[in-house]
Order: sequence, then C-alpha cells, then structure tokens
Amino acid sequence: MRASRKITGLVASITTLLTMGVAVAHDSTISSWPTFDCEKAKSNLGLLICSGEETAQADWDYKIAHWARYFSLDEDDRAAFWKDQDKWTKSLDKKCQLSGPPFSRKQKSCVIDAYEKRAAQYRSKLRGGALAESKLTPEHLSQIQQALITMGFFRGEADGQFGPLTRAAIREYREANGLPPSDFLSIAQTQALLERRKPREWERTATTSAILHSGNAGKYLVVDASDLAVQSNKYIGKPIEVRGVGCFHADEGDYRCAAGEGAIIYAAAVEPPSAQRDIERNCGQIRNFALPQCTKTIRFTPIRAEDTKTTHYQDLRKISAEWIEVVRYAPSR
Repeated sequence: MRASRKITGLVASITTLLTMGVAVAHDSTISSWPTFDCEKAKSNLGLLICSGEETAQADWDYKIAHWARYFSLDEDDRAAFWKDQDKWTKSLDKKCQLSGPPFSRKQKSCVIDAYEKRAAQYRSKLRGGALAESKLTPEHLSQIQQALITMGFFRGEADGQFGPLTRAAIREYREANGLPPSDFLSIAQTQALLERRKPREWERTATTSAILHSGNAGKYLVVDASDLAVQSNKYIGKPIEVRGVGCFHADEGDYRCAAGEGAIIYAAAVEPPSAQRDIERNCGQIRNFALPQCTKTIRFTPIRAEDTKTTHYQDLRKISAEWIEVVRYAPSR
C-alpha cells in the first residue's frame, strides 16, 4: 500500500510539474504517432494503429507496460513472453474482424479495448519502479532519456521507448549512484531525472561525455581562473572550462570551487555522480580545497554573477551555475 501511494504521488507530482511548466520539458508530439514506422506497416493491425491519434496513444500505453513487464522478467522467461505476445497480437485480427482499411469505429474500439486490457494485465504484475515507469507517458520517458543523455549515460535517441539501450543506461546510472544492478529506476531517481531541465542547444552537443568520446574539447571556452573572477559577466550563459580550481563540499546541495582571487563558483550538484561522491568524501571542508585531490578542471555555464561580502567584509564574486562538471582527463598545457 505504501509503495502504491508513492507511485500515485509520483504521477501526481509529474502532472503538477507539467501544469506549472517546471523543468519537465518534452516533445508533446511523441504520443501522436505509434511506436513504429507507419510507412512500413503492412498488417491490418498495424494499419489500424496508424489510422489516428487515439489508436496511436493506445499503442503507446500498451507498449510502455509491455516493455516494463518484459524487463521485469528473468531472462529465462522472456522467450516465452515473446511467444505469448506474438500469439495474442495475431489473435486480434480475428477477434476484432480486421479485414483492411478503411476501419470502422467498432473495429478501432475493439483494438483499443484489447490494448488497454493487455496493458492493465501487465501492470497488475509489476511493483515499485517498474510499475511507476509503466504509468508514465512517452513524453515523460523521453524526458528521462534526455536527462540520461545530458549526463553521458545514454547514447541513443530520446524516443520514449525503454528498450535494451535505455536499460543499459539505467544500469550504468544506478551503478554510478552506488545502487544495486537493475533495469529500472527507483521512484526517487525517476522524480529527480524528470525534474532536470531540458538542456539548451549547446549542451545537446557539448556535454563532457560527448566531448570525451569525440576527442574534441573545442566546444568549451577555456578561461583563466583569475580572468573569470574579474570579468565574470561576459561569460554568463556560455559553456566554459576552468583549470586548477579548488573545489569543496560546503553542505547538502552546495558545492563550491574557488576561481582565482576573490571568486567562488556555486552549484547544487557535480557531474558525474562519482566526482560528486569524491568531493564529498575528500573535500568536505573549506580548508581542503587547496589539497591536490580537490584541485579540479571543471566545466560549467555561469547563469549569474554578483558581488557579495564574507563575514570579514572581504569582497567576493559569487558565480552561480546549475551544476559543475568535473573533467575526467588531464588537459594539455
């Protein structure tokens, strides 16, 4: 019962976020089309699913539950699942009397009803993160994939389909966060990924992961730490790299890196998660930021810069970023 309330709460929270326009950015056209290429549809069932938005949405609802159920099974049971699935799909031609387009309202209703019942049957056998996932829309799932792409875990397309590539990304993401292996996100992880904002255009091609895989670091402007402290305003909204900065963990959700004389970069998180854990473990106090293990090369986008004063009335340039990305390679000098 408690898990059920959490899942219901998750879906309600997502709905609230969408209503408020907060963070959960998505392409609302995904569910307007089926999960497959309609240009290649030849069967009567495929042609019917491609006949309108209502049948396309039924296809998505069913397929989302289908994938969740499939990956919740032990690998030894998956072949039998596919065999049963194929048998059920073929039975719909006869059950709904599909004889080719144009399709009647009765035929469409028959297929939609069959899909809805099949999806409900799958969901009745799911628990925890798998059940929560099965109740999300394709737009939500696409947003999760986009968040995984941004963080460097997923290298596929954010198409809303949680197949083998997405499962591999989820396993990698969970491992990076110190969680046991699983093909499913926890409810808390799902919430966290959905609340990440949609990346700006430059981030779609210039995340640290993408740069490391391509061997091209040119998409970031390398800025001297002392220059950043003096001329921070000219870098607002631009992806930059700063080398040799001392970072430390000030408090929960509060990570800071000292850039030159009198400037501190503030962020709520560090990417990748392994780097965040490293800073929390080894650089948990301000006096540690000068230690070799706390000296980092970082990438981030300044979103705001303001002058403030310390408790000793020393001028301080506070530079804010949504997150700091620690570069995993040693940059050439």
